[in-house]
Amino acid sequence: MRVKVPFSTRLTLGLELSFTLFLCSAAIALVHTWKSGPGNLLSYSVVLSVPAFAWVGLVVLGCSVPQLLSPGRLAFPLNLTLPAIYTALLLMVHALVMRTGNSIIAPSDRLLPAVMWGQPIFLAMSLLLGALALSAILAVARAAKRDEPDGSAPEDK
Repeated sequence: MRVKVPFSTRLTLGLELSFTLFLCSAAIALVHTWKSGPGNLLSYSVVLSVPAFAWVGLVVLGCSVPQLLSPGRLAFPLNLTLPAIYTALLLMVHALVMRTGNSIIAPSDRLLPAVMWGQPIFLAMSLLLGALALSAILAVARAAKRDEPDGSAPEDK
């Protein structure tokens, strides 16, 4: 028997979990761009646009496919499958960004910072960091729930 998760719950959960994944990939992108040399606002914007569009894609996907966030909370398979889906979306958005215009013409020099998202090392780093972050959130949530005998939130006294 499947439990129907309300749209608002899917939206909230999708926003929370996917924003965690976005922060992980944004940190990787910012560190790489900063270490690559003097970056300007355009290079930071371009390198962050790929994870931002993948983040929006994951939220839309989570809201439109109820089975993706079926438990209605962060549970065991989600901490591994959501980073994999997000990484696939990163690769898809990268392919779309880099394939602008005619296929004979090379991408614009302004889009060169986004090339990093086509390299397997950065995709693997994003996948691993996202899985670690969601697993840490899951562990903290389980520990907090275990500390409360009735499973409710602590009351302010």
